[in-house]
Amino acid sequence: MGIPFAYGERRKLLAKDRHGSTQLAISILENEIMDKDRVAGSAKQVKGTIKEVVGKAIGDAKLESDGKADKIEGKVQNAVGGLKDTLRGK
Repeated sequence: MGIPFAYGERRKLLAKDRHGSTQLAISILENEIMDKDRVAGSAKQVKGTIKEVVGKAIGDAKLESDGKADKIEGKVQNAVGGLKDTLRGK
C-alpha cells in the first residue's frame, strides 16, 4: 500500500476490514514483514559489538577479532536484506 503507519494501526485496519478484500489484508501484512536477512544481520551486528567490547575489556584478542568479523558479516547480511526489500518495492 505504501502508507506508513504504526504496526498497531495496521492491525486495527485489518480488524475493521471485515467486508474488504483479502488482497488488502495481504498487502498490509506484506508491508509489515521486513526481510529476515535484515533482522538476522542486525542481530549479528549487535552480537559482534558485544563480543568486541568484551574482548577489549578482558584483553582477549581472539574474541575481539571474532566480534569484528561478526559485525562485518552482520552488515553484509543486513545490506542483502535491504536490497531484497528494495527489489520488492519496500
